[in-house]
Amino acid sequence: MYCFATIDYFSGFWAGWNQSGPGKNQTDRMIDFLDRYLLYPRKESQLAVHFWRHKLMHTSEPRKLHNADNNEVYVWRTGTGLEHHMELAPLEGQEFCLDLDPLTFVGDLRTGIFGPSGYFQELRGYADLQAKYLTCLCELESYRVKLKP
Repeated sequence: MYCFATIDYFSGFWAGWNQSGPGKNQTDRMIDFLDRYLLYPRKESQLAVHFWRHKLMHTSEPRKLHNADNNEVYVWRTGTGLEHHMELAPLEGQEFCLDLDPLTFVGDLRTGIFGPSGYFQELRGYADLQAKYLTCLCELESYRVKLKP
């Protein structure tokens, strides 16, 4: 869950917003970030985000996913030392498994953020990305709560 909370955090700065609303889709934003900076395949990125993103604040339990366009079913496996990190592996029939190795994920995230082709490198060179970063930072720092006595 922490891995995907971190992707949500950095993708918010990258996109220039964190809140949901018209034209703002957190799921798409996170998938695009995984695809661009961690270089994960698009389908696997979509499945990973659908497995773990929504679970951050709710059940904390990823469930099976069913493809809306065909009979494919997707399950997940997580652990260290997995040979096929972020790769779909066929199981029986129309069932596939997506492996996620959190240690490999953290290494890929570090490279995707701090590496020579990473987000921070692009952030240094592009005024539009800097403006988006500041917009998101202002949004995050503007949250107000009303406490009841």
